[in-house]
Amino acid sequence: MSKGLNFESPFMRALDIIANLLVLNVLTVICSLPIFTIGAAYTAMHKQLFKMRTNDEGYIVKDFFKEFGKNFKQATIIWLGILLVGGILGIDIYIFMEKGLEFAAYYKLAIYALFFTLCLCVVYVFPIISRYETTIKRALKNALAMAFYAFFKSILMVAVTIAPWVAAFFVPNFILVNFLFGFSLPAYVCVFLYNKTFADFEEKQSETQREQEEQESEITEEKENRR
Repeated sequence: MSKGLNFESPFMRALDIIANLLVLNVLTVICSLPIFTIGAAYTAMHKQLFKMRTNDEGYIVKDFFKEFGKNFKQATIIWLGILLVGGILGIDIYIFMEKGLEFAAYYKLAIYALFFTLCLCVVYVFPIISRYETTIKRALKNALAMAFYAFFKSILMVAVTIAPWVAAFFVPNFILVNFLFGFSLPAYVCVFLYNKTFADFEEKQSETQREQEEQESEITEEKENRR
């Protein structure tokens, strides 16, 4: 006789992950429709994906909207800044490629380098906001630091993130797949790629904090000895 389904089996766990990715992707797409809310939606999605990575997921829909509201202001400001800078750089690149205007080689190189750096920053900054209580300035600074700390992983993360949309460009019907998994699946892969980087930075931060506390303790002891 059948013993029934084992909900802890690898197969059932895989089905659970697929279902959660589907729900998260649809939520992210819907909450991104006003365009300016993409940053908040992406941040909320990454928070739930990290919980999935640590087997700590709860109520996906409820927790998604909770994080969406919690980080809305900060994520939206960053996203609008990314849109502005990316738009300016994108127009420059379009002019280079389509208009045939002559520009100095160093100027072109600088624009391409800035656009590439922006892409690296994007794949880190929203996960950082979702995971830590931080300021906008510090989030952007840490995003750049992490991007260049794990440079090749960062390039892979950018490639994984844009791959579904490149596929949809060449195969228009692929957009249907993207509606189901185009955001959540690449982001879930990125969680596994950036997880060690986050852990390394947390360890360094802890070491720095311990050193500061030791220095403060030494200064306090010196002051007391002088008395």
